[in-house]
Formats: sequence, structure tokens, C-alpha cells
Amino acid sequence: MLRIRGALVAFVLAAALPGCKIIKTPTPEEKAAAAARSAFDPAAKVEAIWQSKVVPGVEKRASDLKTVLQAVATNPDDAGAKYGNPRKQSSSPWTYAVKLSGKIVAADTASRAGTLDVDVDGDGKVDAKVQIGPAVRGTALRDALISWTSTNSGTRSSGPNSAKPSMKRQTRPFWRHYPGTG
Repeated sequence: MLRIRGALVAFVLAAALPGCKIIKTPTPEEKAAAAARSAFDPAAKVEAIWQSKVVPGVEKRASDLKTVLQAVATNPDDAGAKYGNPRKQSSSPWTYAVKLSGKIVAADTASRAGTLDVDVDGDGKVDAKVQIGPAVRGTALRDALISWTSTNSGTRSSGPNSAKPSMKRQTRPFWRHYPGTG
């Protein structure tokens, strides 16, 4: 009986061994080298698309700030349909690519997320805050240029507000406009 049991265990082990594969455990140096090869490099990612896609995309889609603000004041939904990102989610605020010219009222260059306060209409008050970087905060640049679903596989399409098309849309320009300041 003991011999049969031993033979059965040996048979099971012999049958299972072909399914095993011996793999070398990488050294810490090999792990670090592999991580460096596959690491995400945001600077390289931006460098690859900035001049070829981002700048032409902004130049193509940008509308005059005054025109957009007047349209938003009249009818936010019509302004969004005409000047906003057409691929936005129904519950998301409108995002606009705008162009402007004016007088720089103030500059914040102490932070990596530097900004310029710009007076567009000549009244001396800030009409727009333009992010000059090198770090750009928020998602306005991305939202003005790219569909969320094309970059995140549609993960944002489901949520508590995604099925509420009657929700009032908010407006958010590419460069922030401060209501009551211009």
C-alpha cells in the first residue's frame, strides 16, 4: 500500500513538472535598468507632440477671448457648441481655446506654475490669467485639445452625473476669465 502511494505521488510530481518553467530572478541592477527603459517620461512625451500637434491644434481652434466671452454671456450652450471642445462629456464644463492680446498687469514667475494677469479691454483690471509654466496646472489644455475618451479609454464616461443630460453646463475658458473683472 505504501509503495502504491509513493508511486502515485511520484507520478503526480512527474506529470506536473513539465508545466514548470525555471526563470532567473533579476538582480537589483537589472530591475533598475528595466524600470528606466520603461519609465514614463512626461518631458519626452510633450516634446514629441508639442510642435507637431499641440501648437497647431491651439492655433487652429483658438477664438478671440472677447468674442467667446460675449457669446458665453448671451448663451453658454450655443457658445460652447460654437467655440468649445465638441468632444466633451455632457456633464463636463465647456472648455475653450482662446487667443488674446492686451497689457500685462501682473506676473507671477516665482512659482513653476507661473501666470500672467492680462488686461484685454484697457480698463486696467485683470480680464484673463494666462498660465506661462513651465508647469501648467489643471486639465484645461488637455480638455481644449483632446477627447477624454481617446486618452483614458472612456473611463470617465461612467459616473454619477454622466446620465444627466439636463444638468446645466458650466463654462470654463482655456485661460481663466474672472467674472466681474472685465
